[in-house]
Amino acid sequence: MYPPGSPVGQGFAGRTNVRVILSGADFYQMFGTRTRTTKMVGIGAGLAQTSSHTSDGQTYYRQEGSDGAYVAVNAGIERFVIHSWAIDLSTRYHAIFLPGDRSHQVQVALGVIFYAGY
Repeated sequence: MYPPGSPVGQGFAGRTNVRVILSGADFYQMFGTRTRTTKMVGIGAGLAQTSSHTSDGQTYYRQEGSDGAYVAVNAGIERFVIHSWAIDLSTRYHAIFLPGDRSHQVQVALGVIFYAGY
């Protein structure tokens, strides 16, 4: 917190970005695996860790309780186009529980997948 009467940005380092690292496990159930369009749903959970970087180049980590937890729910489809090449469309919801703080986010992804066989 800035001292009273101090203009922001004069001699005080401000936070430039916050990084959240999620480390966990996901479990998926796939449907229609013998068709060209495979559907999937999944759940996940794990550890959430945060750090922030300041304008003077320092990195700070949460001190009180430090780590938190997250849970995730996801769904998606894969459409096979040529042999083992597929187009993937998926969405994922994260609920993040840090000490004294709660957050959530939604991610949408579109990608290309190649399945290699041995």
